[in-house]
Formats: sequence, C-alpha cells, structure tokens
Amino acid sequence: MGIKRIALFWGFAEATLFFVVPDVWLSFAGREKLATGIRACVFALGGALLGGGFMYAWGHLHPESAIQALDNIPGISQPLITQVGNELGNQGVVALLHAPTKGVPFKIYAVQAARSGLPATLFFLIAIPTRLIRFWATTLFTHYALHLLLGTKTAQTRAFVLGLGWIVFYLAYFARMGW
Repeated sequence: MGIKRIALFWGFAEATLFFVVPDVWLSFAGREKLATGIRACVFALGGALLGGGFMYAWGHLHPESAIQALDNIPGISQPLITQVGNELGNQGVVALLHAPTKGVPFKIYAVQAARSGLPATLFFLIAIPTRLIRFWATTLFTHYALHLLLGTKTAQTRAFVLGLGWIVFYLAYFARMGW
C-alpha cells in the first residue's frame, strides 16, 4: 500500500474509531522528503473528511450510540464528550477553530456538531482548513526538527528517534487523559 493510500485510510480510521492520529504516519512520510509528506497530508485530509462525515451522520441519526462508541475509544471519556458538546453549544463554530490546538479528537467534534444542530456544510468548511493546517504543521515541524537535530544521522536513526518521540507523546497523552 502506498504512502498516499495509507494516509487516506489512516485519516478515515482516526476520524472514526481509531485512536492514533494520522500525524504519526504523516511525520514518517515527510521525515526525509518534505514534498512526500505534504502530499500525504492532502490524502489524510480526504480520509478525515470522509470519516468526519460518517461520524457527523452517525451523531445526527443515532446520537446515543455514537456517544457510546466514542466513550469506548481509548483516550476519550464521557466528561470530554460533554465538554465538547458544551463548547459547541456555547461557542458554536468558534469552538471548531480552536479544536486542533486542544488535542481533542476530531471525531468528538463531528458527533457533537451534528447533535448541536451545526450545519454539516459549516462544520466541513471549518474542518478542512483546521485539519489541513494541523497536518501540514506536524509534517513541516517533524521534517525540519529531525534534520536540524539529526542532520548527519542515517534515515533509520531519524525514523527511530521519531518513533520514540511518538511513543513518549502517546504515553503522556494517555496519562493526561487518565487511561
């Protein structure tokens, strides 16, 4: 499976029920050749939008089962789901603009946006740039940080350090989320 297909699949999977962000794959895809990573971001965005559409529809048609499914995903809790619902209820679309900086899964916003009555069109108009900017930022940062810190090291060393970095990130994330 090629880099772009994996990015598309991972974007969809994480936007639905998978709990590891596509940024992991995107950072690996762009660690040596930035252009490869940037192109993969577009495919991850496509997958994320498909997955977000699925979650939005699920949240609209069967909100209780969508919430239950979210609550069973590692790193997601009922208080977090409620918090996102409250943010969308109080702030509306503005809550979506801040979402990528909070580390809160996109899938929660998709389900809660549908539950709060936010129009799908508006949800996706905000989701497109916010997701793409975050994907690009992760890919750019990773590429340049690895080359700045480990420039003369082998590609395998950079991959090892990157993998180690993601493991540490997820250990800290799940510890913070109480999982």
